Amino acid sequence: MLLIGLLLATVGAVSVNANMPLHNTAASGMGLVFVVLACGLPALLPGLPRPFLLLNYLMVAGVLGSTVLFLSVGYYNFTGYELVATGLVLVWLIVFVRNTAAVRSDRAQR
Repeated sequence: MLLIGLLLATVGAVSVNANMPLHNTAASGMGLVFVVLACGLPALLPGLPRPFLLLNYLMVAGVLGSTVLFLSVGYYNFTGYELVATGLVLVWLIVFVRNTAAVRSDRAQR
């Protein structure tokens, strides 16, 4: 999660005009790190609710689908890919934080 944050900060701090390869590498890397983290999440944090895990895999499918639309089909440019992938990752992060807090609260009440 820290790596996703650092990559997101790099995307924001380094404009395309200043250093396009670094900006694009950070944006692509954020998507890759997210997919790896999200796919390994059930093993890393067992006990997460099933609806969250379903959303987790839907978000992975969304990021991978946007990658296919960008690379293979050419449906939109890299900026469009960045917007879609970053939006999905940030929504996932909000839901992840809420679910981990709920699981922790449930365990504390037992």
